Amino acid sequence: MADTIITINEAVYGLIDERQQHQFEYDNLSVKLVKSEDGKYFVYFEAEANLNPVEITEDYSGEDALNDAIEDLISESHDSRLEDIRWNRTTIHTHTVDLDHKGECKVITIRHFYGYDPVDYASADCTEATNFDTYEKAKAWVREKFNGSYVLSHNEYARPDYFIVEA
Repeated sequence: MADTIITINEAVYGLIDERQQHQFEYDNLSVKLVKSEDGKYFVYFEAEANLNPVEITEDYSGEDALNDAIEDLISESHDSRLEDIRWNRTTIHTHTVDLDHKGECKVITIRHFYGYDPVDYASADCTEATNFDTYEKAKAWVREKFNGSYVLSHNEYARPDYFIVEA
């Protein structure tokens, strides 16, 4: 049995490994690999309606089981690029465009709060992600954000980072 013991629906499991998004202040989705007292492995999705651990029936290593579970979650999302970054499967730098990029761009922001760093697309009007016609227009928008004043939100400790990516 693992060192950390958790209880799920009144059953006792040993916590083997865990991956968690750090997207929101509360209720971040986490995926846990747990082992029951009789030696069976389960994947458990926390902060979802699914409160029952899913038994792993294939011959997985713990990391493979967690990666597959996260891959399933990402495949069901509306934007796999953001989810890859949110789950720390890729870094933002693997998605940024070159200075000579031709075509539409978006800006991804990473805000900095104590305990979590939400990743999302920038929005010029606070409704939906803004597409910029060119890299230069996206860069000008980011420059404007850096040159102006920035008022920190509650629990925020620094102004956001901005990254230009392909639209």
